[in-house]
Amino acid sequence: METRSSDSTGSPNRLTLSMSILELLSYSN
Repeated sequence: METRSSDSTGSPNRLTLSMSILELLSYSN
């Protein structure tokens, strides 16, 4: 499943990025 991050679609990558961003925002708050 780790190969998903290297998918040419980039959909899963954006999902993980958004999740990490949300976590960072919640932590900064």
